[in-house]
Amino acid sequence: MQTIGKSEVQEKASETPAVENKAFSQEELTHQWHAYVDRMPKERRAMAMRMKGMTPRLTNESTFEIVANNPQIAQYLLNMKDSILKELRSNLCNAGIQMTVRIAEVQELQHI
Repeated sequence: MQTIGKSEVQEKASETPAVENKAFSQEELTHQWHAYVDRMPKERRAMAMRMKGMTPRLTNESTFEIVANNPQIAQYLLNMKDSILKELRSNLCNAGIQMTVRIAEVQELQHI
């Protein structure tokens, strides 16, 4: 068994890239959301079209909300959450991005 010295551990730690948490704007989030949708596979075209009509809304500096028009779409988005977040975190250089999904209230449906 090989023993690693303290200085070697510190050296290896400094080689590890730091996790970024760069600030991003509503416009950058929306742009990256649409870029993600545009890269979705053809077999998910129907969902991509629905997502294209959705606008993510920043609720704080690292959390955004998506409003779905029905429970099935909300569940589909939740099932895709890991994939969506992986892409957005990478493209926006912010490992702390979080996504919430909620179902639209009746009065919101005409605006979705």
